[in-house]
Amino acid sequence: MSKIVEEQIRRAKRAIDTALGDPDMLKSLAMFTYNKQKLLKGKALYQALDMLDAQQKKEYGEQFDATDALKEAKEEAKAMYMKHLRIARFALIDRGIWNALQLPGARSRSTFGWLRQASIFYDNIGPATEILKKYDLLPEELAQGKAMIQAVEEAYNRQQKEQIEAVESTARRTEAEVQLSDWMTKYEMAAQLALENAPQKLQILGFTPLNANARP
Repeated sequence: MSKIVEEQIRRAKRAIDTALGDPDMLKSLAMFTYNKQKLLKGKALYQALDMLDAQQKKEYGEQFDATDALKEAKEEAKAMYMKHLRIARFALIDRGIWNALQLPGARSRSTFGWLRQASIFYDNIGPATEILKKYDLLPEELAQGKAMIQAVEEAYNRQQKEQIEAVESTARRTEAEVQLSDWMTKYEMAAQLALENAPQKLQILGFTPLNANARP
């Protein structure tokens, strides 16, 4: 839990739960609309934020795991793909097959672009297999390379999914932070009025009593 969210929840829990456990305080607050039912709504807000913060941590943990799995799968596939690419560039001379296999140029720096180049290579390699056999690059090894690229694609799709879910979980948590912050601001305003003559009770709730002379 981030320190900011942790402090927000701690402050709300203190201010709300303390009031709920004090009948006299409840009576004073109710005069400014903050009765038990309204305080329980505030309690639900901080509990929701607590839950969403935990979910956000879970989603980011899953994203980190997916990113690590993608990196591992890509590193394994890259070694085989680059070997096959070097052999194909040496063995094949036809301009058409070079284009079909995406042999010219550097490999893309993005995972999506790199996957696309590798997938096109293995998808279109069929007509070149007889030539490649002469260089000890057999169809079985090419099939293995294709399977490894497919594994990278699956890992990439999972990583993208987890990334989206992590971002969405952060957005939900941020919304809950705003809702609780707004509720607490109004609650503190009411408490300052309700407990104006009981500054010690305001301090028990975690609020700093306002200077009466500073009020208009």
